[in-house]
Amino acid sequence: MKPGADSFARWISIIHRCGHAFFNQQMAADGISSGHISFIHHLAKNPGLSQDKFSELTTLDKTTVARAVKKLVELGYVYRETDPTDRRCHRLYLTPACQDLMPQIKRVIGEWNRIISQNLSQEEKARLAQGLEQMSQNALACKDALTDKTKL
Repeated sequence: MKPGADSFARWISIIHRCGHAFFNQQMAADGISSGHISFIHHLAKNPGLSQDKFSELTTLDKTTVARAVKKLVELGYVYRETDPTDRRCHRLYLTPACQDLMPQIKRVIGEWNRIISQNLSQEEKARLAQGLEQMSQNALACKDALTDKTKL
């Protein structure tokens, strides 16, 4: 094993925690926390998702999604529409106020990516992105296997 390979989780955790602090600071004036940015970003790309599909897409549990959606609705950034074909299903959409914030959110995400990837060549960035994607797929497969085991 190469030096440092045993500490992937440590480095990813540091990046994650520092990213949360950065996003919280950058978006504080708008009442958006770091956790909300992911929700808003996914809804911008997938308007009309149901909460269940949103949970599947983000691999977050339904309770976490419901709590975040409730907060974003209270802030006036998300609204729900009842699906006309399934009254139990609620579709999620960004409000115009949130859509107006998208350029700022994209700028903040871009700035964070620039900060953490400075001093890396394009080739290094590409390899790192591939490696992180593979590691994410491995983690999701492990999570699925653990979930299946508990169902037995």
